[in-house]
Amino acid sequence: MKKVLLLAGIAITIYSCNSSIPPKQVAQEFIKAVASNDNTTAASLATDDTKATVSSNKSPQAQVPAEDQFDLGTLTETINGNGAVVNNKIVSVSLKKEGEGWRVSATPELLSIIGNRQANLAAAKQKWEALLKEYESRLQVAKSYVQYKKDAGILSPQLQKLDEVINSLTTKTAWNKETIALYRQKQNQLADLIDRSLEPSYAANSDLSMNYIIQLSNVKDRIKVAEGEYQTIVQK
Repeated sequence: MKKVLLLAGIAITIYSCNSSIPPKQVAQEFIKAVASNDNTTAASLATDDTKATVSSNKSPQAQVPAEDQFDLGTLTETINGNGAVVNNKIVSVSLKKEGEGWRVSATPELLSIIGNRQANLAAAKQKWEALLKEYESRLQVAKSYVQYKKDAGILSPQLQKLDEVINSLTTKTAWNKETIALYRQKQNQLADLIDRSLEPSYAANSDLSMNYIIQLSNVKDRIKVAEGEYQTIVQK
């Protein structure tokens, strides 16, 4: 209750003053209000034509402070006449000058991004783990294929390169945006090398190459689906 009253007090202070209150501060308080499910305060910071949207908004109350969820200290503002944009790598807030102050253009999309961030992050983690499982599955099949060729005394330059990339891949790391992007880049390199290294069987009764090719084809299809699902939730 104290937090809600504090936010409400800040909102009143902002609009009892003039346009010297910068858009960045208005955006910060708006994000905090929506994240804490304080529609009253959020609506007081919204443009006249979006107040009703904010007042009827139904978002789960965040368990993590908005400062941590949205890295509010990194927000920057760009002012262009009576319009402004406050953003960072996580969120983008558009504002308009109404009367003597700045107010947020509170679209349903913006409210969803703020209110559902925790749920979206949890979903993204789940989809990443599912995708990682398929990546690991392909890696294991590729390892077995290369070892099979080695045991058969066959190791072409392409297979040697494939072997090197396989050995360079590891999931023993702290996953974040940068490490995930790098790992996916290496997985794309692996996929390309697999496509160029597979050697069809010419003696199906004694050669197991086709068995590996079928396994790799199946996991490739599963990866495509998992990547699509992961990318969809990440964009949210």
